[in-house]
Amino acid sequence: MERKIDELKKTLDLMEQRITKNLKIEIRAIVGDTIKDLLEDSINEHDQKMSTQISESVHNNTQHMAERLDVMFKHSGDMMSKVDKLMEEVSGIQSRNNTLQHNVEIVQASQDFINAEFEIQKSYVADLHNKVEKLSVSNKALENQVSLLQRRFDKDFEDLAQYTRRENLEFHGIPYKEGECTDDIIIKMGQLLNIKIDRLDISVSHRLLRRDKSKIPPIIVRFTTRNKKNEFLSNKRNISSISNFGVTGMNFLYINEHLTDYRSNLLYNARVARKTNKYERLWTTNGNIYVRKNRDSPRIPITKLDDLQKLE
Repeated sequence: MERKIDELKKTLDLMEQRITKNLKIEIRAIVGDTIKDLLEDSINEHDQKMSTQISESVHNNTQHMAERLDVMFKHSGDMMSKVDKLMEEVSGIQSRNNTLQHNVEIVQASQDFINAEFEIQKSYVADLHNKVEKLSVSNKALENQVSLLQRRFDKDFEDLAQYTRRENLEFHGIPYKEGECTDDIIIKMGQLLNIKIDRLDISVSHRLLRRDKSKIPPIIVRFTTRNKKNEFLSNKRNISSISNFGVTGMNFLYINEHLTDYRSNLLYNARVARKTNKYERLWTTNGNIYVRKNRDSPRIPITKLDDLQKLE
């Protein structure tokens, strides 16, 4: 179209050179109309092309949009299916949540009940604790009283047990002989100690049983009078002057009071303490144990092991 316009312009230029001024005006008017028609044709042609392009573009876009919509609808269907599944899951979760809520309410009710019971039991236990405390105090007082009574009983029983031995003596160092008569042996020992004694002075005598077979078991004698017992105790200092006891295998003789097991053990520990602390004397009188540091010091009674700890 531009080429035609250029040719037309060239024609006009030639005509302008040949025609008059008025003719130019008419020609220009004619040309203007022609150009207008050409422009309108050109515009119409351009519009038609543009319309065609627009129509094609719209068609293409419409088709593309339709395809996208189909895809979207397809995805939308999938999404709706997923949404339905999610809704079902949400519904299930809601149902489970309701169940859990119900269970929580039950647990809460149980917890409230347990708390109430706990408070009741706590009060009950506190009451029991107070009672136990009172009983404990009372029991402690009873224990102290029982302990005091036990000590009194033990002392009284010990004193009574020793009292029943008040006429008894132990003779150590006399060898055992089959078929021996312990009364005759004691009478013979008395004669060696210059003590006048016969069978009427002896209530009973016998050998003590000993677990240790390597040691000679002592002879226990109960005299009919305490005076005869005391004679033996007074004269036992003469034992060292006896050179022959007249008994085969006899080399020594010890005469001791017949003590209870408790006092015998106490006497044994007193002997150890006497050597350790260098006390001069240790003796027994009527079942009582005494020690003395020297001749000028007072005698010290030993009634329990704690007394030995005080010796210096």
